[in-house]
Amino acid sequence: MKRILCLVLFLAIIAGGYTQETKTAKELRKEASAKKKEKKEAEAQKLYLEVGRLLESRQFTLQAHFLKNRQGTRISVNPVLNFIQVDSCCAFLQIGSPQVAGYNAAGGVSAVGLISKWKLDKNDKRKTYDLFMSVLLNFGAVDIFMSINMNSYATATLSGLSSAQLTYDGDLVAIDDSDVHKGWVPGR
Repeated sequence: MKRILCLVLFLAIIAGGYTQETKTAKELRKEASAKKKEKKEAEAQKLYLEVGRLLESRQFTLQAHFLKNRQGTRISVNPVLNFIQVDSCCAFLQIGSPQVAGYNAAGGVSAVGLISKWKLDKNDKRKTYDLFMSVLLNFGAVDIFMSINMNSYATATLSGLSSAQLTYDGDLVAIDDSDVHKGWVPGR
């Protein structure tokens, strides 16, 4: 009887320890979900910091896939001909179309100028950047407000002396990685 009692007690202790070490399926799912969330957040932070480095280098191109006017009319465009390029203290702006030969031999208009104002703000919570710059072109000053997310998708709104407004929507890439065709700029 003593042996049976000792055996039952021994088995109860072992079984109790075993049940405490095993996790339920719900706990395992929670743990896997938490690991997946951590990995996703780390990847998002990495992308966010890469975009920040690109903006701070002042060596990037916004290749537009869409242009939008003040009235909200949005059209799909060729990113090779429609872009804003920042190279140190200069900005190159272009709109173009492959169907017509514009003033710039790229189906539109090109302009280059010096960046006179530059203000870069970041939002760590939303993982976005806001960039404001003023560019002095040969026909006047243009203000550019650019909003960039962690996936390098950017929206840039140009406004100037008149009430006209133009918005570029597209991808932000390093100058070395951009595939753009610069048109001719008068007086350059």
